[in-house]
Amino acid sequence: MEPRSLMDLAGELRGRDADVLIEVAAEMGITWAELSAHTSMQGLPWRAVSLRSATDFVQLLVNAQRLGGARGLALLWGRRVGLHALGSLGMAVMSAATIGDATSYFLNLHRLLQVPFRFEVETVGDEVHMRTVYIPERKGHPEVIFHADCLAAICVTGLSTLLGRHAKARRYLTPAPSCTRHSLYLDAMCEELLVQTDVDCTLVYPATLLDEPISTRNRSLEQEHRKVIEAAFHHGSGQPDLRQRVTRILQERLADPPSLKQIAQQLGISERSLRGQLEQAGLSYRDLLAELRREQAELLLKEGRSVRQVCATLGYSDPTNFRKAFRRWTNQAPSSWRAQR
Repeated sequence: MEPRSLMDLAGELRGRDADVLIEVAAEMGITWAELSAHTSMQGLPWRAVSLRSATDFVQLLVNAQRLGGARGLALLWGRRVGLHALGSLGMAVMSAATIGDATSYFLNLHRLLQVPFRFEVETVGDEVHMRTVYIPERKGHPEVIFHADCLAAICVTGLSTLLGRHAKARRYLTPAPSCTRHSLYLDAMCEELLVQTDVDCTLVYPATLLDEPISTRNRSLEQEHRKVIEAAFHHGSGQPDLRQRVTRILQERLADPPSLKQIAQQLGISERSLRGQLEQAGLSYRDLLAELRREQAELLLKEGRSVRQVCATLGYSDPTNFRKAFRRWTNQAPSSWRAQR
């Protein structure tokens, strides 16, 4: 998808009916997940879209979710996740009793979506901080702050929809605004914009916000959809299983394997939680890494690669250590194993 097409879509559909937005987006193959993955998180020039335009586009997406039901959610969150579970998450948020109840669902959103960030909500004195925390590998990416700005716009727009009024934040904390026109932040998102080093992008509201009732609350409907969400979390519905997710991360960095802590950060969970989930599934980080290394070693040896080349690819600094590991896996030396193939 070309950036120009995305900008054209935002301009052409502003103010149009939500069904039109969904249908046109479907024809163009756009989903929110793809929008995020192929623009701000991949470095394409989405900066050409002003914050006001991004906020207008977000408003259309929120309307699509509210009016379009499952089809709207398909646009918002993409086909890569379980639509049934995410549809229930959206309905649970809309049906929650208070803003505090609604935000609690988003604290676990990264468990349904494979995204490099998570949401945190923290009460600090008489204020509540809603922040977007990115994995360390992404924090230095030049487009991350713009991505966070868009997520903040989504949050403000969503809160406004739930409360039936414009819900600007008291303050918006950012290490570096992605938009040079600070007045756009003040118009659309916050009463005060604060630039501070070493902070995560954070919306600050009065703590009383969490107790404010939601106009569309429906307790029985929320409970019904909460069951679907909990089942999705329990069964891993809508995303690859834990083995696949960890293996995928290891595959990308076999030459310099990430630690268990780094993998947990990329998955948006704690190291302790990841270790516990692996143990519950009968898996371990060491076994998964060894299994992947063995598969890749056999493949590379079949292709005629030298032991030194295999070592470099698999992250072994000493060929002796690789030979020992390979013998442990196959009861053969690499040269003997290859000779029999």
